[in-house]
Amino acid sequence: MFYLLSGVGPVPWILVAEMFPAKTKCLASGIASFMCWLAGFVWTRFFREVAASYGIYTAFWVLAVCCGAGFLFSVSSLLPETRGKTFEQIQQMLNKKEDTSPVDV
Repeated sequence: MFYLLSGVGPVPWILVAEMFPAKTKCLASGIASFMCWLAGFVWTRFFREVAASYGIYTAFWVLAVCCGAGFLFSVSSLLPETRGKTFEQIQQMLNKKEDTSPVDV
Protein backbone atom coordinates (compact mmCIF):
# COMPACT_ATOMS: atom_id res chain seq x y z
CA MET A 1 0.00 0.00 0.00
CA PHE A 2 2.87 2.37 0.79
CA TYR A 3 4.35 1.95 -2.70
CA LEU A 4 1.04 2.71 -4.39
CA LEU A 5 0.50 5.85 -2.34
CA SER A 6 4.07 7.07 -2.83
CA GLY A 7 4.02 6.35 -6.57
CA VAL A 8 1.35 6.79 -9.22
CA GLY A 9 -1.64 6.05 -6.98
CA PRO A 10 -2.73 9.66 -6.33
CA VAL A 11 -2.04 10.89 -9.89
CA PRO A 12 -5.67 10.71 -11.17
CA TRP A 13 -6.92 12.79 -8.25
CA ILE A 14 -4.14 15.36 -8.68
CA LEU A 15 -5.00 15.70 -12.38
CA VAL A 16 -8.71 16.09 -11.62
CA ALA A 17 -7.98 18.73 -8.98
CA GLU A 18 -5.90 20.80 -11.40
CA MET A 19 -7.81 20.40 -14.65
CA PHE A 20 -11.47 20.88 -13.79
CA PRO A 21 -13.34 23.92 -12.48
CA ALA A 22 -15.05 23.70 -9.10
CA LYS A 23 -18.53 23.15 -10.57
CA THR A 24 -17.47 19.98 -12.44
CA LYS A 25 -14.72 18.77 -10.11
CA CYS A 26 -17.13 16.61 -8.12
CA LEU A 27 -18.36 14.71 -11.19
CA ALA A 28 -14.86 14.41 -12.67
CA SER A 29 -13.49 13.12 -9.38
CA GLY A 30 -16.24 10.51 -9.21
CA ILE A 31 -15.55 9.34 -12.76
CA ALA A 32 -11.79 9.17 -12.11
CA SER A 33 -12.37 7.16 -8.92
CA PHE A 34 -14.75 4.81 -10.68
CA MET A 35 -12.33 4.19 -13.55
CA CYS A 36 -9.39 3.54 -11.19
CA TRP A 37 -11.38 1.07 -9.12
CA LEU A 38 -12.83 -0.57 -12.24
CA ALA A 39 -9.36 -1.05 -13.74
CA GLY A 40 -8.11 -2.48 -10.46
CA PHE A 41 -11.07 -4.85 -10.24
CA VAL A 42 -10.73 -6.06 -13.84
CA TRP A 43 -7.01 -6.69 -13.49
CA THR A 44 -7.43 -8.45 -10.13
CA ARG A 45 -10.31 -10.54 -11.46
CA PHE A 46 -8.59 -11.74 -14.64
CA PHE A 47 -4.93 -11.93 -13.58
CA ARG A 48 -5.06 -15.63 -12.72
CA GLU A 49 -6.87 -16.55 -15.93
CA VAL A 50 -4.37 -14.62 -18.05
CA ALA A 51 -1.42 -16.12 -16.15
CA ALA A 52 -2.83 -19.66 -16.40
CA SER A 53 -3.81 -19.41 -20.07
CA TYR A 54 -0.91 -17.42 -21.52
CA GLY A 55 1.79 -17.65 -18.86
CA ILE A 56 2.85 -15.41 -16.02
CA TYR A 57 5.18 -13.51 -18.34
CA THR A 58 2.28 -12.42 -20.52
CA ALA A 59 0.40 -11.13 -17.50
CA PHE A 60 3.34 -9.00 -16.45
CA TRP A 61 3.96 -7.83 -20.02
CA VAL A 62 0.39 -6.51 -20.06
CA LEU A 63 1.21 -4.54 -16.91
CA ALA A 64 4.46 -3.31 -18.48
CA VAL A 65 2.59 -2.07 -21.58
CA CYS A 66 0.11 -0.21 -19.35
CA CYS A 67 2.97 1.37 -17.42
CA GLY A 68 4.68 2.33 -20.68
CA ALA A 69 1.48 3.91 -21.99
CA GLY A 70 1.18 5.89 -18.76
CA PHE A 71 4.77 7.06 -19.09
CA LEU A 72 4.25 8.14 -22.70
CA PHE A 73 1.12 10.04 -21.68
CA SER A 74 3.01 11.81 -18.89
CA VAL A 75 5.81 13.02 -21.17
CA SER A 76 3.63 13.88 -24.17
CA SER A 77 2.06 17.21 -24.96
CA LEU A 78 -1.34 15.85 -23.85
CA LEU A 79 -0.39 16.58 -20.24
CA PRO A 80 0.61 20.25 -20.04
CA GLU A 81 2.96 21.72 -17.43
CA THR A 82 0.98 23.65 -14.82
CA ARG A 83 3.73 24.67 -12.41
CA GLY A 84 3.48 28.34 -11.43
CA LYS A 85 0.24 28.95 -13.35
CA THR A 86 -3.04 30.17 -11.97
CA PHE A 87 -6.21 28.16 -12.36
CA GLU A 88 -7.48 30.59 -15.00
CA GLN A 89 -4.28 30.19 -17.02
CA ILE A 90 -4.58 26.42 -16.83
CA GLN A 91 -8.20 26.58 -18.00
CA GLN A 92 -7.22 28.84 -20.92
CA MET A 93 -4.43 26.46 -21.86
CA LEU A 94 -6.72 23.42 -21.74
CA ASN A 95 -9.49 25.17 -23.68
CA LYS A 96 -6.93 26.58 -26.13
CA LYS A 97 -8.41 30.05 -25.85
CA GLU A 98 -6.28 33.05 -26.56
CA ASP A 99 -6.11 35.87 -24.03
CA THR A 100 -8.59 38.46 -25.27
CA SER A 101 -8.26 40.90 -22.39
CA PRO A 102 -7.44 44.48 -23.33
CA VAL A 103 -3.82 45.51 -23.20
CA ASP A 104 -2.79 48.72 -21.44
CA VAL A 105 -0.65 50.94 -23.66
